[in-house]
Amino acid sequence: MNEEVDPRPYTISNFYTKLAELVDETDLDEKDIVVTVLRLATEYGTQMLGVNEYNYLVSRILTLTLAIQTGKVGITFDDLLKAEESILKDILH
Repeated sequence: MNEEVDPRPYTISNFYTKLAELVDETDLDEKDIVVTVLRLATEYGTQMLGVNEYNYLVSRILTLTLAIQTGKVGITFDDLLKAEESILKDILH
């Protein structure tokens, strides 16, 4: 059994794709999926970034999505989802 190992390191894009595939394969209720993903983000985010940095990041995401929703920024949700990794990093930092 010689299993091939993917030599590419994870990027935000392919990590997102892998998580999205897992979500697509489950038959859980949509709210259960969202709560689980948010729980993972919160648990790992606070461990990896610390509570203050994690809360700052979440507040930036909320502020950005509210600004998009009200039309106060020049991008749409689709633009945000299609953005390159560096653009997302710039927006969230």
